[in-house]
Amino acid sequence: MMINRKLNPTSEIGKYWDGIGGDRWVSNITMLDKMLAPTTKILLDEISKHPSSTLLEIGCGAGDVAENVSVNNRQSTIDALDISLNILILAEKRVGKINQINFIHGDAETYKFKNYFYNLVYSRFGVMFFNNPKIAFTNIKKSMGVQGKLIFLSWNNIENNPWMYYPSQAAFSVLPQPEKQKGNSPGAFSLAEKAVIVEVLTNSGFNNVHSRKYDININLGKLDQAVHFATQLGPAATPYAEATDFKKNSAKEAIKNELSKFENNENITLPGSCWLTIAI
Repeated sequence: MMINRKLNPTSEIGKYWDGIGGDRWVSNITMLDKMLAPTTKILLDEISKHPSSTLLEIGCGAGDVAENVSVNNRQSTIDALDISLNILILAEKRVGKINQINFIHGDAETYKFKNYFYNLVYSRFGVMFFNNPKIAFTNIKKSMGVQGKLIFLSWNNIENNPWMYYPSQAAFSVLPQPEKQKGNSPGAFSLAEKAVIVEVLTNSGFNNVHSRKYDININLGKLDQAVHFATQLGPAATPYAEATDFKKNSAKEAIKNELSKFENNENITLPGSCWLTIAI
């Protein structure tokens, strides 16, 4: 199936993911698959407890979660939505032969889903970047059937995610540090607090909101891979991209010195923490 452009995002966060953010995701997809594997398993294990015939994935990325979900839901249909056209093109190349998966280029805040249709809506770190969370989650809720469930992963705060925190802090010893994310403004940590998750979902029409914390280990690969990744995705990526060559080299050296402390069997492994949230 050919995926055509159906959306031209107007928000800054939407433009980022439909532009350079999506491009960086595609370029680093092999590493991302490996890094996110422990969290993917957490999500898939929970989804397997809720057999469904109609599913919606928010922020489907390159299709690996949808592919795995399709294996356990062979009679189901899966609509997999992402705001990045380039990521969806990669997803189509990887798993497009699975007929039950339908990739959609769209924004969960504005996309016109079928009303009261989905038995299960799920997401792996794809619901933290909404420009207006209440509008987005209200739209998602409207797409769910009466007995429908929402299941998603979101990151805990950055201090509880050393795999992101340590390299970014090292980079910020050289690069300017962006202003800390405020409240539930769009970003990786907009749903990092349990109370915020409950508030946002309750205000969007959801009930019985339950979040469980999972602590995992994130494999960042070999040292050079881990350093490169920290400059491409994460808190330091934008300051790094805007820096002079001299500053870039200095930042990479600072990141390398920090991450080398955690090298074990030629790999860098650091703790991570996330929330698994279920709501109806």
